[in-house]
Amino acid sequence: MEYKHINDCWADIRKAKTIEEVKDLFEKFPRWSGDWDIMVEDEHYVVYNTWFDEQCDDFDTDCETLDIEVL
Repeated sequence: MEYKHINDCWADIRKAKTIEEVKDLFEKFPRWSGDWDIMVEDEHYVVYNTWFDEQCDDFDTDCETLDIEVL
């Protein structure tokens, strides 16, 4: 898949069935999409996306809780 917008990255993350699939996606995402990380919080996987916002001249972060069971 060609990633043209950050929403394309998030859409593929939402389709993933395992945390390994999510980690593999991180390797495929273009550099402009920022940095990706996974944390376990309250027994849920949470994906964090951090990028540099040129308009604010600062870093910003989005996160989303996944519907993937933590083993």
